[in-house]
Amino acid sequence: MSEGTRREPSLSALDNDHDDFAASSAEARLAAEPEDHDDSQDAERYRLVDLDGVGDSFKSGSRRMGASMQRSYASFQQGLADRREQKRLNKVRREEERSHKAARDAELRRQAQEQAAEDKALQEAERRRREADRIAQADDDDPLFAPPRARHADEMPRDSGASRAFPAADDGFSSDADANSEVVRAHPVLEKALRHDVSAEHARHALSHAEEIIVISVMSRDAQGFSGTALLDLMLTCGLRYSRDMGIFHRFETEDPESQLQFSMVNVLKPGTFPIESMGDFRTTGVTLLMPLPGASDTTAAFEAMVETAMVIVRHLGGELKDENHSVMTAQTVGFARQRVQEFERRNRLNRYQVN
Repeated sequence: MSEGTRREPSLSALDNDHDDFAASSAEARLAAEPEDHDDSQDAERYRLVDLDGVGDSFKSGSRRMGASMQRSYASFQQGLADRREQKRLNKVRREEERSHKAARDAELRRQAQEQAAEDKALQEAERRRREADRIAQADDDDPLFAPPRARHADEMPRDSGASRAFPAADDGFSSDADANSEVVRAHPVLEKALRHDVSAEHARHALSHAEEIIVISVMSRDAQGFSGTALLDLMLTCGLRYSRDMGIFHRFETEDPESQLQFSMVNVLKPGTFPIESMGDFRTTGVTLLMPLPGASDTTAAFEAMVETAMVIVRHLGGELKDENHSVMTAQTVGFARQRVQEFERRNRLNRYQVN
């Protein structure tokens, strides 16, 4: 074929090239040495195609991850449990501390209360001691509790040693007796009072051993007070009898010497007595009626007699009723006092019934 002639491509050239490449490859293989073979390439080629190993690797990794998650979860749960337990222990400790504190506070309060009660008891004992001392000092002037005096000097035996040793005193008493005789002749009311003089022992015992005492005072509305003469006349009219031993008036249930005391009347001014020999010059701002319980056999009648006597003084001498607290007595207050008497009588009857 000439150079000027154009040649068409054909597959023969490719075939020739393929044959050349195959021949060179065959020569290359034939020329390789065994020690020049790289096993890692075979291993790598093997790993790339080992699907079972890949699956096992995934499973192993999954198991390890699951175990790790389980351990993490277990650790988390244990931490939560530890925190809950710690909170519970802290709560128990706080409750114990509060309980101990409350117990300490209660003990301190109890000790303080006991100390306060002890101090109060000591103060009360001291007050009672001072009150007892004051009463003991005033007893000599108290007509209700003072020891009885000799009512009449002429009751002493004339042949006694005292009469012989003090003749001047006897003469003085005789002079006083003569003077008193003149007073008696001048005042028939006073003569009546002295003639009906009563012993004070029975009345003193009733007043000093009373469980309760009903008190009604009659205070004068006049600044000059009650007249002694008018007061003496009213008391004798109301059935009261004068006691020279005590220097006060008493009203008994009957004229019998052993009759029970209904009530007594004392002067509101200390020492509480009435100077019977000088009632004409005597004046007082008020009188107090005292009804002991127990006392009269019929306490209701005794109370009504005392109220009526107080009202007689109010009506005739212009007085005002006062209770034991020096408050004005009203009809309601009198009713309360009457209820006290009735309640005491009821309890007294019940006690007697139980004893019998």
